Amino acid sequence: MKREELCCEKCVHGYVCAHKTNFWKAQEAMDKITVPIEEQEVTFLKDMLFIKPVELQCRYYMRLKEANIK
Repeated sequence: MKREELCCEKCVHGYVCAHKTNFWKAQEAMDKITVPIEEQEVTFLKDMLFIKPVELQCRYYMRLKEANIK
């Protein structure tokens, strides 16, 4: 299951969101960030075990239950 499904499926705006595609492109870009750790070595930020995963948060996210939609 993709992260998009985890987040957007539970959002009130999931089906009508104008930002969903760009939001996930931005998150994918975050996943590709690399960090030079030694002279000739580079690692992905997401693979550095001492750093918590970096997950973007949508400013307009509203969980279905919070919106009180039945």
